Amino acid sequence: MEARCIRETFERSGEAPWVTAVSSHVGNSLGALGGFQASASVLSLAHQKAPASLNYERGSPRYALRMITPEHQPAGLETVMQNAYCFLGKTSTLIFRRYRP
Repeated sequence: MEARCIRETFERSGEAPWVTAVSSHVGNSLGALGGFQASASVLSLAHQKAPASLNYERGSPRYALRMITPEHQPAGLETVMQNAYCFLGKTSTLIFRRYRP
């Protein structure tokens, strides 16, 4: 469902966004995952390198995403969108933009 939502949201932009899964590094941390994701988002913008999705092999061809793997890294990150899906249907989305003084 997450892949479908991402594809349908960005399909008109002409190019799918890069996607990673921070939870593949930290596991299921319940309500704390949003904090881990926020830290990873800000560090990705600061260092221009996003964490790879660990143990990712392939997704559904119907909703194929551009997954960040150890072999693939996006360049020129300006904006990062963080989606957090928690138990009991609690979800949030945060948008972070690279700081330019």
